[in-house]
Parts: sequence; C-alpha cells; structure tokens
Amino acid sequence: STPQLITRATTDINTLRDTMRQSLVTLYRAPVMVILATVMSFIVSPGLAPLLLICIPLLVVLMVILLKVGQPRFKRMLKMMDGMNQAVRENLVASRVVKAFVRGGYESKRFDKTTDDLRRAQLGAGRLFNLSGPITMGIMWTCSVLILLLGGRQIIFQTTGLLTGELVSLVNYAGMAVNSLSMISWLVMSLSRAQASLVRINEVLDEEIDITDGPSDAVVESGSIDFEDVCFSYTRDPDKLALRHVTLHIDSGETIGVIGGTGEGKSTLVSLIPRFYDALSGTVKVDGR
Repeated sequence: STPQLITRATTDINTLRDTMRQSLVTLYRAPVMVILATVMSFIVSPGLAPLLLICIPLLVVLMVILLKVGQPRFKRMLKMMDGMNQAVRENLVASRVVKAFVRGGYESKRFDKTTDDLRRAQLGAGRLFNLSGPITMGIMWTCSVLILLLGGRQIIFQTTGLLTGELVSLVNYAGMAVNSLSMISWLVMSLSRAQASLVRINEVLDEEIDITDGPSDAVVESGSIDFEDVCFSYTRDPDKLALRHVTLHIDSGETIGVIGGTGEGKSTLVSLIPRFYDALSGTVKVDGR
C-alpha cells in the first residue's frame, strides 16, 4: 500500500543507511580488540586470563538471544508505523467524507489507538535495545572485579609470581575487552533493527511485476473500446471484486458518461482501458486488440 511504500522509502532506508555508516568501523575494530586483549591477558597472567574466556561465551549467547528477540519487535514496530501512515493518509484523502458523516470523533479515537500501539511497540524495542548495554557491562565488570580479587590475593600472599603492574595491565586488558564487547552488543542490536528494515526493502525490490508486455508494434487507429464480461479485484481475490461482469462497447469518437456513487468502480473502469491493471477475468480490447 502507499503508506507502506512511504515508510520503506524513508524510515527503512534511513535506518539501513545509518546503521551501515556507523557500524563499518566497529565491525572491524571491536572483534580485533577483543582477540588482542584476550591474547595479551594470557601472556601477562595465564592463571587469571581464563576468567575472560568464561565471560566472552556468556556475552555471545546473550547477543544471539537479543538478536532473536529483537528482530520480531523491530518488525512489529515498523508494521505499526505503516498503520499510522495508513490512518493519516485515509483521513487526509477522505476528509470530506469524514466530515459529511460526522465521524471526526471516531477517527480521532482510531488514530489515537494507532499511535498508542506504535508508542508501545517503540518502547518495547527501545527497552530491549537499551538493555543490552547494561547486561554486557555488568558481566564484563564482574569479570574485572573477580580478576582484581583473585589477583590481589595472589599478590598479597605471594602464591604466584604475579606483580602489581601485571595485575593493572590485566585489568586494563579486561577493560578493553569490556568496551569492545559493549560496542559489539550495540552493533548486534543495530544490525537486528537494520535487518528488519532490509527485509521490508527487499520485499519491494523483489516484487514481481504484475503486468508484463511482449514485443508489439501495434498502433491504435480508431480507438474503439470493448469490455467483455470483465471482472476485477485489487487484491486478486474473486470474492472481493471491484467490477463484476462488465460488458460494454464504445465506438471510436463516442463520448459517454459513467455514473455511480463513491467507490462503485468508475475510476477502476477507466484505469483498465490504458492497462494500469489487468482484469481478473474477461477481456478488455482497444481497437479490437
């Protein structure tokens, strides 16, 4: 629909563009920093460095869970945004009808419900997005505290050859891993949101064209028009027809009037002549073709 295309051409494309622009540097730098910090930790203290290897798998599992949970929420949020745009468009296009039938109050309540649904969807996705950072930092700083406790105990009681400078270096490496994994966590959530937008964009790009033409050099000479038992549905559903079994003939040069109420198919009938749409059944002929 038109509102869905508007959302996909603006919100979804901007989300994808911003995510790719912001994540390219992080995508390369953060994993390298985690690997180097872990290697240096093992070089400084092989006994305490395994604490990092305990925390890192926990964070990887957390990121996978956030990715699985986050994408459906972002999809729902974007769907709610489509619904809001749909409500705005309907009220703008049909404002005279709304006023004529005194439905302003009803439409206001309907729009309020739509925006409230969108607000709840955005809050749900935002909470999940903001939750990833504290959890990541909590796990990694817990790891740093454990390193300080165990390393400090080793230094005080001289149970190993660990020096104070080496402990400080180990904590710094853990901090580097913390910051890098925090960036990766943010990147995972951003990519989850971008992936939901990418799917919606690709749905438009991969949409098959309904009307295809073969090679033809036909030229309209007289311009007569014939409808032969034409049925048409915008949804291609035989149970939801906009036109039912229309049969008519218009001679070349003839002027006719098509009379009917709002939504009874006058514009649809005219749109079938230049083949803006294909009939669901029956035949439309121009100049006998």
